[in-house]
Amino acid sequence: MKLTTHLYAGAFACAAALSFAALPAWAHHSHAMFDLEAEQTIEGTVKLYLFTNPHIYLYVNVVEKEGAAPKVFLVEMSHVQNMMSRGILASTFKPGDKITLTMNPLRDGRSGGSYVSVIDARGKQYGGREEAAAALAADTGGAR
Repeated sequence: MKLTTHLYAGAFACAAALSFAALPAWAHHSHAMFDLEAEQTIEGTVKLYLFTNPHIYLYVNVVEKEGAAPKVFLVEMSHVQNMMSRGILASTFKPGDKITLTMNPLRDGRSGGSYVSVIDARGKQYGGREEAAAALAADTGGAR
């Protein structure tokens, strides 16, 4: 009888441990890889738009020299709920859309950065410093 009890206890402990392993990781990476003091603006076409958590990503084809192959910029945006509050939805961008995007570039010089604002082909702007300041004020009740 004792052996059976120990087997059940062991199976329960194993199942409990595995269930905790399946919980989502709440860690978040630093923004140290981005130069938050600099801004870079690029014009290009959307290659790929990934509307997923933990971050939304825009891959943008940018032609830097006439006749040259486009350079792909990887731009990291915020999480889905934050971007939806700014009007950016799963249907906002499609491959081939022409956009103008401002970002904080990567410190190591690679082609990419962290989203600041984007203007679509119709001229609609999403994001920007003023919007970010307003969102911060709303979140903190006006205190900074």
